[in-house]
This record gives sequence, structure tokens and C-alpha cells, in this order.
Amino acid sequence: MSFIVILFLVLLIIWMIKECRDLHQFNYEGQVKELQSANKIVIGEKLKDKHPLLVHNVIVPSVTIQEMLQQNPGYIVKDSDKMILLDTFKDKDMSVYKSRSLFQEIGYAQDLLKLSLPFETYMNCHKQGYLSFYKGYHTIAKERATHNLHLLAVVSGSSIVYLINPKHGEEIDGLDNNTLKKWSHKVVLKPGSILSVPSEWYYFYECKGEVIMYNYESDIYGTYLYNLLR
Repeated sequence: MSFIVILFLVLLIIWMIKECRDLHQFNYEGQVKELQSANKIVIGEKLKDKHPLLVHNVIVPSVTIQEMLQQNPGYIVKDSDKMILLDTFKDKDMSVYKSRSLFQEIGYAQDLLKLSLPFETYMNCHKQGYLSFYKGYHTIAKERATHNLHLLAVVSGSSIVYLINPKHGEEIDGLDNNTLKKWSHKVVLKPGSILSVPSEWYYFYECKGEVIMYNYESDIYGTYLYNLLR
């Protein structure tokens, strides 16, 4: 019996190592691919190629910042180490970036989570959703997608997303956003579309006016511990 347990653990560790290695693999020739519908089978096949994937004609909850303010008077959100009264958005330009509490408490979590279903398998776990609010002009610092699945969608307004292939990692280190555009694939993201950013790809985005952005991340069982610790 102990031999079977040991064999199972060895195979499990080998599988986890393989999945973690696959997480760091990327497509050197990666280009933005587009689909006109969220067909789960087609999306699953496309994701294997590790291209950024822009899927159109998805049903995104229709809501504006002003509507959210009316529905949640007096709501206070934590942004980094600050507590912000959401009503402040009525009077001045400001931003709240990737708030977990906004996503969980503002009332649209279940509808937004449905957007990820065509992209996932039974192996996905550690599912995290975030909402960002922007009023005025904002440019978001470059990030690297580190999870198996990383989705971006605009709930209200529009955003310009810039995607950078990991092969340019050394060239872009320390550069500002305007300079980074030289290496970027540009995607205009509006309600009704959702963008899948492959693992290891870099991205940043710009938005102007009133914009609500949705971020979604998930791992698979084989990479969960690795992503949790790094």
C-alpha cells in the first residue's frame, strides 16, 4: 500500500513540475487572434497555441459608474492602503485599481464570473475576480500575466490594451509606457468583448472618461501552489 502512495506522490510531483514548466512556455510568433463568438470548444483549441485571444459578442453586464454610485450610496472601498468613498467619483477624476472587494460586494460578481466559463476546464481553481474604476485619463503600469488564465473585459466605456510578447522581456525592462508601445500589439477593448492574455505576456492599458474594467485570473491544480508561493 505504501508503494502505491509513494508512486502516486511521485507522479503527482512530476505532473505539477510539467504544468509549472508549461506555464512559462510562450509562442515566439504570438499574434492577437479574434473569434466572433465564445464557443468553448473553439476557445479551448485556440488557447493551446498561446496567442492572445480576443473574443467578441459576449454578454457583459451593462452598468456605468454613475449607476453603481446610485445603487451603492456611501460605499467605501479599500484601494491599496487608502479607504475611498465611492461617491468621490461624482466630483473628480480618480481611480481604483483591481479591487477584490468591489468585485465581491457591488452586485455583479456572478454575471461577470460567467464570462470565464468558455475559457476554463474542470482543472481550473483559485478563481479571482477584480473590478477597476477610472474617471479621467489613466495609464496603468505594465504587468506580467502569471496565471494559467488571465482575462480582461470592459464593463463600461472603453480601454486600449497593449500586449507585449515575453521574447522582448529584456528589451522592455524599466521602460515607460509610451516607449513600450514600440513592442506592443494594440487592442481596443469595449463592452461585448473579452481578451485572454497568455501566461508570461506583458500588458498595460490606457483609459479615458468613465471606465469600469474587469480582471479575472485562475490557476489549475498543478500550478496553484507554485503561483501562490512565487
